[in-house]
Amino acid sequence: MSSFEVHDVAINIELYKLLRFYHVFDPSNSKIFGFNVYRFTGILITVFIQSCVLFGLLGCFMEMEDSLDYIELFVFIFVNSSNFLSVMKICVFIYKANDTWDLFEVTRIQFLKSEPCRKYRDDILEKVRNKSIKLTNFIFGFASMTCIIWMIYPLVVNFFMLATDQINNQRYQNIFNMRYPVTINTYNQYYFVFYAIEVILAAFILYNSILIDTFLVSFCWVIIAQYEILTEAFGNIGYEDKFQNQDKDCSIKAYNDLKSLLSEQRRLNLKLKLYYSIVWYIVLTYVVLSSCSIITLTYSFIMTCMLTTKSLPVLSIIKIIAPFTIVSFQLFLHCYFFGLINSKKASVSYGMYSSNWTSIDLKFQKSLLLSMRMNDADNLMIKATPTKIVNLELFVGVMITTYNIVSVMLNTFKSKI
Repeated sequence: MSSFEVHDVAINIELYKLLRFYHVFDPSNSKIFGFNVYRFTGILITVFIQSCVLFGLLGCFMEMEDSLDYIELFVFIFVNSSNFLSVMKICVFIYKANDTWDLFEVTRIQFLKSEPCRKYRDDILEKVRNKSIKLTNFIFGFASMTCIIWMIYPLVVNFFMLATDQINNQRYQNIFNMRYPVTINTYNQYYFVFYAIEVILAAFILYNSILIDTFLVSFCWVIIAQYEILTEAFGNIGYEDKFQNQDKDCSIKAYNDLKSLLSEQRRLNLKLKLYYSIVWYIVLTYVVLSSCSIITLTYSFIMTCMLTTKSLPVLSIIKIIAPFTIVSFQLFLHCYFFGLINSKKASVSYGMYSSNWTSIDLKFQKSLLLSMRMNDADNLMIKATPTKIVNLELFVGVMITTYNIVSVMLNTFKSKI
């Protein structure tokens, strides 16, 4: 299969090539021991970083000289759940790399090749590509800014604490405040070594979490656009030739258009099924962990506003608000786009019904009716539970649940004061 260039596809392929994410899937790249060099490198980096993370978790199982307060504990939980999600995402995509490369075909502007689709595909997919590039650049830019805030925060706090002589046998603040099994004196003496470890971990989470999330959203958007093209093409059957007198020729052309569009729909449905087979585990895990992250960050934010006695509380608030915003927005996008895929896929039946079927022969009408029934019977979608579909309704439910849980946690905390 040939490579994908910027003008060929409707996603932000330039960003994924720049950050070498595209190369993880490209089979034409050089190999080490028979493995794609980027996949092999990604595995090595992941193993190294997770070894550092395990070292940073050992302190949770040992008696330490200090302890985490409620706010630090919830941030600690958020960071480690984000790290787990990042590892899971990159492992799934490396394992499914060949399937993902095959899925890239659906992003081509010329994926739908039949004559009825050509009239609509360029305009629709050009608009989608422009919007997708803007959205993915914005998300990655905002996430990068959030990561930089988290990196700068401990340096500013430590400088302020040292300047005001408030460091009294305390560990220096770090990005994630991992629980390394060393004494406070050893930790402070080699602080920049531990800081460098957490900088690498922050970059790892940013790359594997945010970049892959924008990747998933981009594919959702393209699939939605392809279904829009099919809907428009189905709806136009029979109208171009309705003023011609050659009724038989019109019926033959309409029937041929219907067959070609059904073939295109089948190809697109197979790509959608492949897409779901790759991402369903990621999406379900992401919904669960994002919900937990929103709860922990919301609780940490409220506790910071109410009870913090630390210096520079404004920086603490910003540190919590930034990831809360990006996690909530990403969860919203996942629920919105997966729900929109379901809606656009179902709307193809409406496009069939909108064709000029009343002026075409009985053979066409029977074929169209059968096609509509088959389309309505295909209920392929991602579900969080057997009854809960991943859509905006699920997002609203998560936010309501977050409010209820945080309210209970705050009431429980106040009762202990």
